[in-house]
Parts: sequence; C-alpha cells; structure tokens
Amino acid sequence: MHVHLAYLAQPTRGGWPTYTAHLAEGLRRAGHEVHLWRVTRRAEHRPRPFRHLTYQNTTLDRLAEIARLQPLHITAAAPAQADQVAELIDAGASITVHDPTELRGEMPGALSGTRRPVVVIRATVAEHVAALGLPAVHVAHPYARSPHPAPARTRHAVSFARLDWDKHTDAIAAANTRLAPGKRVELHGAENRLFTHHKLTADFPGWRRSYRGPFDTRDLWAGAGLAASAHWAVDMSTIDGDGGGTQYTHLEALDGGARLLLNAGWFGTGHDDPLLRAVAVTADPGELAAVLAEPPGAAPPGTVAALLARHAAHRQAARLLDAHQRRTVP
Repeated sequence: MHVHLAYLAQPTRGGWPTYTAHLAEGLRRAGHEVHLWRVTRRAEHRPRPFRHLTYQNTTLDRLAEIARLQPLHITAAAPAQADQVAELIDAGASITVHDPTELRGEMPGALSGTRRPVVVIRATVAEHVAALGLPAVHVAHPYARSPHPAPARTRHAVSFARLDWDKHTDAIAAANTRLAPGKRVELHGAENRLFTHHKLTADFPGWRRSYRGPFDTRDLWAGAGLAASAHWAVDMSTIDGDGGGTQYTHLEALDGGARLLLNAGWFGTGHDDPLLRAVAVTADPGELAAVLAEPPGAAPPGTVAALLARHAAHRQAARLLDAHQRRTVP
C-alpha cells in the first residue's frame, strides 16, 4: 500500500522529526511504500534528506489531492500551520497530536471537521483532545530498534535530551559539580541558547566541560548509540500536563542497554506507565549526584524487552493505519 506522511512543522531536531522517521521506518518494515512530503509553494521532483530518509517538497493542493485518494497522515504540525491542517483534514487526512501546546490558536477549529480519530502518543494528550469534543485514539509512538552493532561501554553517564528548561539540564549540571570527573554526565544535544546562557552559564560556569555538542541527526539511532556506550542514561525531563508515558530518549536508552535514570517528577500524573516505572531508576534533582556516584544495577531484561516490543515500529504503524481507516470513533 502507498502511505503518505506530511511533515508540516519546521523543527529538524527533537520529537516531531524523530517520530516521523520511526513511523516511516515502521511502515516500510510492514511492507508499505512510504512517501514523505513537506509543503512549499512549488512542487519539486528531487528528493531532499530528512533524518535517514528523504522527502519531497510539494504544494498544499497536491497533498490534498493525494489525501482524497490514498492514506495521508500529518505527523506533526504547529498552530501556525492550522490552515494547512484544515485543508488536509477536509480532504481526508489524519493527524498525530504530540502534546497539548499543539492545540492552541486556530488548531481546534482546523481539527473540528475531522472524519478520523486524532492520534495521540500519550494518554494525557487524549484528555486535551477529548475536551475539544474530538475523537482520539492512543497509538504509542513507534520505535524501530537500532540495527547498528553496540560500541564498547566506555562512558559512565550520558544525557542526550535537548538542553532546555523543561529538560531540567540544570539539575544535571548541578550534579556534575558534586561528582568526580569520571562519574560526571556527558551532555549531548541541541542547545536552547537562552537557557544555556541565562541558566547554565550563569549558575554553572564550567558546564561546557561536560558538553559534547549536538549529535548527528542523519543517524536515527545516534541516541541509542550513545546509550550503548554508557552505563547510565539520564533524562531529567518533566512536562507540565503531559507526562507519565515514554519519550524517545527513554526508548533509545533502553535500546542501547543503559540504565535509565529519570526525574521522579515524571511519574505521578495518573497515567504512569508501569513498564517504564519497572525499568527506570528515579531521582529528585537534588538526589541525582548521589545516585550517579554508584554503579547502576541491571534493569529487568524481560520488562525492557516488553516495553520495546510494545513500541515496535511496525506494530504501532499498523495500529495508526487502522485508526486512519476507522474514520470517526463513535
């Protein structure tokens, strides 16, 4: 089957493009022919690189024509793209909403005419969609396991989340000031420069000694590769009103075989994932240094395997296609 994915958002790093790439990989592994599109004023015939995939630029009118004939799913869109979303939804497209911020501005109106359930990747988001009177279906975000051989495990701890306020990178920087050099967390990831200037540099002037820069987005499994080289993978994220489930950094850490260390505040949302709770070590920010000073114990291997199997890209891609073809949920 030909399946079309439309990436309407602008970011080239983070959860949106990662989701798009894993979904495309899952559809491909399930035997579908996948076409990835972005919207421009003029159609192009030459492909462009996108993570480890390629996409083509085309017009909104052309995408609407495709949506009337074949399955087309919008993998990411910000409120600024609400007019594009409205036209594609009217033509029969479906859409994934990743977090509540995407439902601001004109987006609720753009989604109001949907004939298909809105796909959400965490149960917390389903509540926000339902509050708008729209049908929602929870399809866990797909994850295709890394095909790369594992490197030697030479690092003590790594973090490969974006350096930002909601990632609480400052908690890691604070812990590093109390840890011996060999126990410190290596920071990998893109910077929010306002955050790094006004928070990290202001409060922890030496933080860049542990920073290794952003990793190569051309490799879909760069995060998993970093995790495979470390004993600990640290993610201090908390997301107000949108937590309790899994993120790609969690799955990449587990795929790489590192012990996952999460902010204790990630849990307690009412939608906690029991499998994630079973495989993760948790710490409040002030406890982080004490936990990292010790070697990690092993996570239950059967539970890790079950969590990764639940997110298997081909399985979740099939569920998303099923949701697309069901149209409106009663």
